[in-house]
Amino acid sequence: MFFKLTTAFLTLGLLIGCARENERAGAPIRVTLKGSSDCLSEFGARLTDYANERLSSVQITQTWDCAAQAITDFQRLTVPDIPGGSYSPQGLRHFLQRYFLKGRPIDDALLQSVMDLKRVLVSGSSQRITRGELERMKALLAELRDISLDLKGVAGVIFMKRLVSSDSDTERAAVLLENAGRRLGRWIEANQQAYSYSQLTTLLEGLRGYNGQDDDGRVLGQIENAMKVLPAVKSVLVAGSDHGVSAQEWERTLVASTRGYSAFLTTYYSFDDLNTALLRRGLPQTFSRLADLLEGGVRARQNKKITAAEIGAVFEALEQVGWTAEGVKPGAMMAMWSWFTQRTLHGTSQAGAIGLAQIERLRKFSGDWDHLLDYSEGKKVAHTPEVLRFENTLKASPPISWDEENRMFFPRREAGEIWTPERKRHMVWPFVILDLLRKAYGNNQSQIMDESQVEVAVAEVLPLLQGFGWLLETEVSIGKRLVREANLFTQAADGDGLLSMGEAVRYLAFAASAYRSAELWLQRSLPVCGDKQAANCVRQLGFQDPFVLAALPRLQSQIDSPKYLMNYMRQAEETVLDAPPTDTYRVTDLTMVMVLFQFVEGFIQRYDSDQTESITLPEAENAFLVYQNILGDLLAPTGLPPEEVEVFFTFMMKYGDTPYTMFGGPIAYNHWKWHRKHWVFTADRRILMSILNQLSKF
Repeated sequence: MFFKLTTAFLTLGLLIGCARENERAGAPIRVTLKGSSDCLSEFGARLTDYANERLSSVQITQTWDCAAQAITDFQRLTVPDIPGGSYSPQGLRHFLQRYFLKGRPIDDALLQSVMDLKRVLVSGSSQRITRGELERMKALLAELRDISLDLKGVAGVIFMKRLVSSDSDTERAAVLLENAGRRLGRWIEANQQAYSYSQLTTLLEGLRGYNGQDDDGRVLGQIENAMKVLPAVKSVLVAGSDHGVSAQEWERTLVASTRGYSAFLTTYYSFDDLNTALLRRGLPQTFSRLADLLEGGVRARQNKKITAAEIGAVFEALEQVGWTAEGVKPGAMMAMWSWFTQRTLHGTSQAGAIGLAQIERLRKFSGDWDHLLDYSEGKKVAHTPEVLRFENTLKASPPISWDEENRMFFPRREAGEIWTPERKRHMVWPFVILDLLRKAYGNNQSQIMDESQVEVAVAEVLPLLQGFGWLLETEVSIGKRLVREANLFTQAADGDGLLSMGEAVRYLAFAASAYRSAELWLQRSLPVCGDKQAANCVRQLGFQDPFVLAALPRLQSQIDSPKYLMNYMRQAEETVLDAPPTDTYRVTDLTMVMVLFQFVEGFIQRYDSDQTESITLPEAENAFLVYQNILGDLLAPTGLPPEEVEVFFTFMMKYGDTPYTMFGGPIAYNHWKWHRKHWVFTADRRILMSILNQLSKF
């Protein structure tokens, strides 16, 4: 946006050299590029080509040099209209309206706004332009030419014209953009000119009135929205004047602005989808840039602290202009920030406030994340405490596999499998997030959390997630369920009633995989089932399209008809949803169904030692070692004696039901209990899903 305003001013400034009040009519001077027509009229098209990375270095140089040559020719061929050798604003307006903008009058307010911008960019007065200032304008064009050449290789990233950008390209763009901001900031600061928010607002209002209903009005609308956010952002990141940018604040303001924009670009290009974003370096780099931004704001204050009110003003401004993601409720961003500073950055005197100590912790958080990514990729790194904890977390189970779509992959286990760099990389982000929560809610010296600690965490975090529209669950009891499910169904589950890092990290990875699977399933069904995503159509696609369940190859091998999958899905839906969807299938609903699919696949993968796709008695007995304690707790209210928990467990494996809900259940249960020597069964996936259904009722 700044470059667009700069270009608008420069174009006007380039033309002023021809203006004098009593000039006779004639054709305007034209300056052309080789193989092109008027360079001024094509300036906008050239900028578009530059943003789309269609200009060579020679063409970029020609464009800016052509503009500079225009000023030289205007100086040579025109006569100043103010005694002493200066050009007046009125002369500028006369020339533009006579030769370039016929029928488009420039009013006094807009003209004055343009001259105010000239004062900031090339110094001097807003009432005249001297020949010396025209020389300085040419020097500014040379500066912009050099900056443009520096940014040439990443222009498509900066202007968001590339569909995708690698981490290295995004990082390179961020570094070059900050250098450009510092360079331009120093240039403007050397002019020692202040510029107020009200002056910029007047300029934008004038341009909007001048453009009328032109397409540029949409761009101006975005700039006007930015103006509503700018004062609050500048207050946080630069401090200083409340009314605008002072003469001594230009470098800090533009460096902070480019850093902030770089953080946005890093996040923007990381989020092809949630799973991809969490695997890339974009998020830790964003936290690192946020730390740099905030440190500048803190150091600019005498008390070395940014208050919660200042931070809140930024979020409120973003909400007012609608620059928040869909589904984010008012106040949600500030609530998340307050929780983050108070719970995870520790030591803040007020939730939402931040000082140097919190910034260092934020920087360490991003540094640890980046360090673990280096480690996961096989680079030689120092074995910090975080690396050692991460390595111990990986050892809690055999390696977890992932497919190319970042879905957890459940093949048959092979002997000698190892944690490859790619497998490790998928585990970094859930480890970082869970380690943060462990430190916030657990004992910093322990790698486990008990049920009460998890419930406190859920009570605080759940409303934050709901504020962002990320979770529909409303019951705080989800914390108890989380511990039990992680304690039973992850590959590191040990059934001890405590949430270890090994279990927690795998559970979070489970959930992310389920979300990704549901997201892809519904994307594939959209062309077939339409916008409404009719439930039956979505279910049938799971059988018709092999891609949908490709991450669950062992399940796929057992699905021999649409009916098999439909019934299997309905069992899962009855377990986790109020009722099976009959109309639209939402991604949140399908995510919960996919979690159960993965639970069953994980169970089969872990305990089906003979790989027959079913569980026999000896295999069930291995599972019972993990399940017995939690199952005993669940069944205690029914009056079941502890010594009968194994009987109950194997009975369910036999019948896929409980003696309380099965027709003739008490009789069958007693017979089963009294004839232990005759126990035999083969439990397939449908039996296992039915057991999950029954256990959900306890």
